[in-house]
Amino acid sequence: METKTLTINPLVLFGIADHFKRKRAEHGVSSTFRVVGALYGTQDQSTIKANIACPLRLNEDEKSTVIDQKMLEYTLDQTN
Repeated sequence: METKTLTINPLVLFGIADHFKRKRAEHGVSSTFRVVGALYGTQDQSTIKANIACPLRLNEDEKSTVIDQKMLEYTLDQTN
């Protein structure tokens, strides 16, 4: 089994923490909520580099949870 190395840009960690704090402020400290996002980067054989983190919006109802496709496409366009 080949070992892989993951390198995360410090701005990615900042972005994740910021998204979490914003959601907590929106929903309240004691409430339950989910934070969902995407990591973008590169993979070179045994090294994976996460360079960008983007929050994603969920559309939820009683039966299903799906990622907001328009927001995902917009996010992908912004990273290219």
